[in-house]
Amino acid sequence: MKAAKSDPPEDFDLNQLRLWTAEAHAGQTYENGPYTDHLDDGRAILNEFGFTEANHKHLHGAFELHDVFEDCKHTKFTPDFFRAHGVPGRWIRLAEFVTDEAGKNRKERKAKTYQKLKGHSQGTIIKLIDRLANVRRGAKNDMYRKEHDGFKAALFDPTIQEALPLWEAIDKVLFPPAPGIE
Repeated sequence: MKAAKSDPPEDFDLNQLRLWTAEAHAGQTYENGPYTDHLDDGRAILNEFGFTEANHKHLHGAFELHDVFEDCKHTKFTPDFFRAHGVPGRWIRLAEFVTDEAGKNRKERKAKTYQKLKGHSQGTIIKLIDRLANVRRGAKNDMYRKEHDGFKAALFDPTIQEALPLWEAIDKVLFPPAPGIE
């Protein structure tokens, strides 16, 4: 996702974006806490894997927005709202790009979404950050284990080098080595 000529500068305040995303997700929970816990987990993982705000602010912005367009459809927080308030278009476009496609069930939505993401490095990274945040919390890991082969078959691309450590981390959480084996 490249910046369009009319995009606002990338120095948009992520704290302001958080205020809006927190409002958009008001009342939603993530495990036993507020939904913003998931956003905090994602930011921490981005930093942990070298995607810092200083060098990948667009990934932080897109992650912050990634579930707004999917889970908060009946709020004022549309892509147009964020554009009108100066959020960089690249952040918005990337968040829209990783948003699940329509489908009759989770399997169909995910298949359509992964098909469009295949080979797209930034979209893949956002999906992997999201998945790693989810599996580290653990509540739905049985579901993620069952889906993992299909998820990996759909999105794994060895040419997206920066994603390889994320795949490894997800694999270690979902399929930890037996005690005494590394």
